[in-house]
Amino acid sequence: MQVTRLLILIASLLLFGNVPGQEVRIGIVVSEDGADLELGQAQASAAYTRLQSLGGNPGRYGHHVELILLEDHGNLTRSLELTRELVEERGIHAVICCTSAAATGLVAAYLQSAQTVLLSPAPLNRSRPGEELVWTFTLVPRTTTLMAALLGHIQDSGGNAVGLMTSANTFGDEAAQLLNNNLAVAGMSLAGEARYRPGATALTPEALWVATRQPDAVVIWGLAEDTRRAVTALRIRGFVGPIYARPEAEFALGSLDPSSLDNVLVPVIPAAAGASLTAAHPSAVAERQFQLHLANLSGSEGIGGTRVYDAIGFLFRAVEQTALYPVQPADVAAYRLALRDALVGLPEQAGASGLFDFREGRTDGALSSGLVVVEVNRGGGARLP
Repeated sequence: MQVTRLLILIASLLLFGNVPGQEVRIGIVVSEDGADLELGQAQASAAYTRLQSLGGNPGRYGHHVELILLEDHGNLTRSLELTRELVEERGIHAVICCTSAAATGLVAAYLQSAQTVLLSPAPLNRSRPGEELVWTFTLVPRTTTLMAALLGHIQDSGGNAVGLMTSANTFGDEAAQLLNNNLAVAGMSLAGEARYRPGATALTPEALWVATRQPDAVVIWGLAEDTRRAVTALRIRGFVGPIYARPEAEFALGSLDPSSLDNVLVPVIPAAAGASLTAAHPSAVAERQFQLHLANLSGSEGIGGTRVYDAIGFLFRAVEQTALYPVQPADVAAYRLALRDALVGLPEQAGASGLFDFREGRTDGALSSGLVVVEVNRGGGARLP
């Protein structure tokens, strides 16, 4: 369901009434067309339903908030153009963008120079590696966060010695280093490491070597096809212990393909766990609210818009905090800085897409403790193990 090309949404958070010129303006750029149209449409729908939930609770915090939703047609140049328009012509105070990692990288570089907050529902693909981006925060967990979530689950399940299967290339080198660093932090050990040739059609020797090391669990850190072959080889060679897999992009968004893997554990956002999410999880309340709000939309939306939904909520909480600051939205540059300081100053925030702590000097805010490890079973979907 395509929401609209241009949608201006207004939510009132009024304490003393709306004062003209004192609106807090938040821009949202998504791709409702192009290669990522399904994800972009879900993000637009999530923005709409999030606003509806917030707009139904007026009378707080003294600021009027205007959300402006724009569609970039999946065009990188258009993403940047729309962001420039929001900042330079509309005097936006913060931006939520983009549907793709490539667009996020371009927009982040511009917003750094414009000194405007960016919350991104996509990974950050830096156009200029090494550039300091103190105005950008992504809701997508880093690979080290995903690895920490896996090892935390292994340790909580009583495991200590971990086997690794990954590719014999630079990608595999980085995976091995990442695993070893996280093992050291967790006080765990490496039982054995097997490398395979990228694109290999059979991984039986490598699987046998790892299985004979008798690890408490095996982590497979590779692409989807490699992962499927490694899982099959491990099971054929008699390994009956838990197998953990590197989540592909669709896993991170919660769109699992249960037919591709069998009895494999992957970390996902809380919204992907759905009704099986335990009440003790910090995101349980936020996840249930998100599912309830989506249920009120017509059509099938999925949960691809979870991070946009959360980003709006986080920025609204930051807006609430700025009510304590001696600055008004009419002073656009000063208010942009105040909003960023308020966002960084928030305590840990629980959303439907995880647990977040936005810190100075880090572009990512996702915490490993906010992710949920689920077991993917062929024909049986995903469930908590």
